[in-house]
Amino acid sequence: MLHVTSRLRLVVTAQYYNLGLRYILRRYSAVEIEAVASLRIDPLTPYLAPDNPFATRRAAELAERQRQRAPHRSILVRWGIGVITVSGDTATAVTQETWSNQEAGAVAAEQATVRVTYTLRWDARTGRWLIVDTNQMPL
Repeated sequence: MLHVTSRLRLVVTAQYYNLGLRYILRRYSAVEIEAVASLRIDPLTPYLAPDNPFATRRAAELAERQRQRAPHRSILVRWGIGVITVSGDTATAVTQETWSNQEAGAVAAEQATVRVTYTLRWDARTGRWLIVDTNQMPL
């Protein structure tokens, strides 16, 4: 049986991790707007685990848009976070995001809502969570 102090310590630790996860995901969403406008990965790199398939894929997508000279404007209309699960140094968090996107030359913006499952890894070197992968499902 856990001692009351041990249980309290576990709850406080879980809340600390959840706050850190929420902060990273909110900041990532905010800088995503800058990244798509500038077609550069730089704003996103502080939030991405280096040398992982997601970071490589995201950099390639932005580079391809840059090559095609296809900037677009994105606005995060609504953001909500749901289930957060932490297991050791890995976490998953589910968000529901509504984005308004307007491609260059388009007359009007299109709006889409997606459920995004983020996979993150705790990076002891930086002392924060870094995004390893995402999985989007249109709603």
